Amino acid sequence: MKYCRCWLVITITVMLLPLFVVGGFNYYIDPLWNFAHAHKYNRIQIAFDERQQKTNRLHFSPADYDTLILGSSRTTYMDHSELVGYQAYNYASA
Repeated sequence: MKYCRCWLVITITVMLLPLFVVGGFNYYIDPLWNFAHAHKYNRIQIAFDERQQKTNRLHFSPADYDTLILGSSRTTYMDHSELVGYQAYNYASA
């Protein structure tokens, strides 16, 4: 019985240790600015391409849109649910 418990603890440790290391590194570097901490390694970061992110969401999302809202930074604040009768996606970028 002691062998099974030891094997279980070692297996769980081997599985969770890399996850905690990667999670801790992501928290420390914070590439998406999710947290409020700042240090010399996360003060200058390359911004993400908003259009590429929205294109990926359209391509990989199971939602079925029939209207695409295009525009400038002013259009990003437009509420897509105001277009009654349409499944709209706001593709505008800042």
